Amino acid sequence: MNVFVCICSEEYLPYYQVLYDSLKPYGIKQLLYFIGENVPTCYDEVINITHWYNEANKFYNNKLQSICSLRARAVLDANLKGYNKICFTGAKLEFFQNPKNYFYDLINSDVIYTPHIIEPLPEDGLFPSNASVSFTGHISTDLIFFNTTSEKVIKFLKWQDNIMQTQCVNGPKTYLDQSWLNFLPSFVDFTHMDRNPALNCAYWRLNDNNFHKSNDMWCIEDNPLIAFQYSGLDINNPKGISTHQNRYTASGDLLEFLTIYSDKIKKYQFNNNFEKKLLA
Repeated sequence: MNVFVCICSEEYLPYYQVLYDSLKPYGIKQLLYFIGENVPTCYDEVINITHWYNEANKFYNNKLQSICSLRARAVLDANLKGYNKICFTGAKLEFFQNPKNYFYDLINSDVIYTPHIIEPLPEDGLFPSNASVSFTGHISTDLIFFNTTSEKVIKFLKWQDNIMQTQCVNGPKTYLDQSWLNFLPSFVDFTHMDRNPALNCAYWRLNDNNFHKSNDMWCIEDNPLIAFQYSGLDINNPKGISTHQNRYTASGDLLEFLTIYSDKIKKYQFNNNFEKKLLA
């Protein structure tokens, strides 16, 4: 059984709604692992993990660290619910094509993941840099497909869940759970790095001229966009692309694309009917 898994706190519900809307046409079940008192009722299935978060936060006392420490646990929980082809995704993601083929590809791979960068960045003092990617982790945590029929995958997830209870920290030696994901291709036999720039595209995959619209389709280089991760996007300043970078400024097709997403988030943030529906 195939499923998408996402962890989301209450303030991120508008972002999750866009993700949910983008996946719903493809008929793939979505599990929302939710943190907050007002539990939404309008999604496929919602699992309240506020108690997980509260326990983690007793140790970390930091919201980002506490939430990131729970990712492996959510995937393990989905496996216990009977799902064995599981995609973990961050809330700030949107799909533009049917991702079902990646679940089929798990027949030959136990894990499919995407790298942050697929070629060296210029050594020019700007951010991100090769050094910053080396520190924060080479594997994107926000789009990973797991085949949990693999004993090695379950063993890795249990190891990660255990180590995240005390070592999901931001610096100076590690960056949250991302640094630990570097071990994934070493600890699991059949992993596949998907280098398609159109899968899990984000600020770290962009350059001055590789994002464009063609025949009413968004493209990265010559590849129709599959999924975009809006990491660090300031919806009030989409021109900046991400608060995590200072290399580029969005213009043209890219600015139009980011503005469309920003407007969707604003619509959900300020729509009272949407909020009442979510928290009914």
